[in-house]
Amino acid sequence: MKSTENFLADMDEKSHMDYRDILYSEIINLHDEYKTVGTDLLIQ
Repeated sequence: MKSTENFLADMDEKSHMDYRDILYSEIINLHDEYKTVGTDLLIQ
């Protein structure tokens, strides 16, 4: 746990937030792609 705390402490807070925002947007994009694929399969 200490290594995780050190890692977060060493990171700039803004870049940490940017990283999380990028990660969340990637997950949302993947989710939307899967929904689209699922809808296409249902239509066919």
